[in-house]
Amino acid sequence: MNTNRTAEKLKELRGARSLREVSSAVGISISALGMYETGKRIPRDNIKLRIANFYGRSIEDIFFREKYHNLCILTHNKFTNRKIASKLYVRKEITRWKME
Repeated sequence: MNTNRTAEKLKELRGARSLREVSSAVGISISALGMYETGKRIPRDNIKLRIANFYGRSIEDIFFREKYHNLCILTHNKFTNRKIASKLYVRKEITRWKME
């Protein structure tokens, strides 16, 4: 899990809502949500589930999904270099394997 990317994603999802509003709806403290959004803490699995349900997203989308697959397609289409595309694909698969 990339904590910096996750922190950015959580801030983006919160949008104009206040920390108090989101933390209250999710059932966590304001400081805990703040730490998740700065990358200082990683939520436990049950908290991840509550956050994902609140935002209407999957746990994987918020906490685990990387952007390698999009980068791989763009790189392959733009440069048509199979070596670059296949290296990125392998990197994605290794990342997926580590998460499982």
